[in-house]
Amino acid sequence: KSADAMSMRLPLLLLTTAGAWAQSVQWTQTARDGSSLTLLQDQPELHFHKLKDGELDSKDAPPRLVLDTSATHQTIAGFGGAFTQAAAQNYMSLSEDDRAELMHLYFGKPEDGGHGYTMGRVPINSCDFA
Repeated sequence: KSADAMSMRLPLLLLTTAGAWAQSVQWTQTARDGSSLTLLQDQPELHFHKLKDGELDSKDAPPRLVLDTSATHQTIAGFGGAFTQAAAQNYMSLSEDDRAELMHLYFGKPEDGGHGYTMGRVPINSCDFA
């Protein structure tokens, strides 16, 4: 696994721990290498810690990700997911009560058992082979 490939996944992992300092993160990877496809393979835990004085400048330090929380490069409009044609067909097959429960699970507040979605993406034309 290259460091470049892993660096592309770390921001997603960190988003899942926002609001609390995570000391370790369990993660799963799906990857394609040529014609070989590895699905949902558990990966070694990633361990996080605050840097000690001088640790950032050490040449012997392991690879690290440094977050500068004083710099803002972009704003987050919200969180959500894609609602595709296949998802719509499955949604419409549910009872009215189950549809209401599904909407609560997506858009409800986390303290009320929901995921806290604030937006959804609806693709134009089909994107999921439905």
